Amino acid sequence: MQDGLLVFAAAHTITVTRRDGSVVARTSWHSRRLHADSGVSVAPGRRAFAFRLSDARPGATSGQATLYLLRAGSPSPEVLYRHRLGPSGCGVGADLSWHGRYVLYGSADGRQAIVDSATRTVTDLVPLSRGLPAESPDERAAVEWASSFGG
Repeated sequence: MQDGLLVFAAAHTITVTRRDGSVVARTSWHSRRLHADSGVSVAPGRRAFAFRLSDARPGATSGQATLYLLRAGSPSPEVLYRHRLGPSGCGVGADLSWHGRYVLYGSADGRQAIVDSATRTVTDLVPLSRGLPAESPDERAAVEWASSFGG
């Protein structure tokens, strides 16, 4: 629950409600191979919701992922970002967090990007991340909004 909203996720549906049970947003998909693997991230203002569908499975060497934007009252989500997944080991999924209209996307396969939910502009953070000092070639930098750390 975030600010009075509840998110219900099932095998092929996502429903966002208020505490009184009234529906804010709802969507579904029919493909049995796709699943919501990253939860639902609520935008500031509580009128938009980001989620990812993918066919990723632990141990797979590739797959497809799509980041969606679901607006309150709209039955159909909008595609924000698609990408081919690389190897992600035993973990799949992505971290999604908002800052204004921007979604910070960090996939388990190492893909990192900032997605503008208004223009669909994607800023790929992988080149910057790879240029940072690391202890080993396998080390990946984590990415977070500075506001996530408070004070």
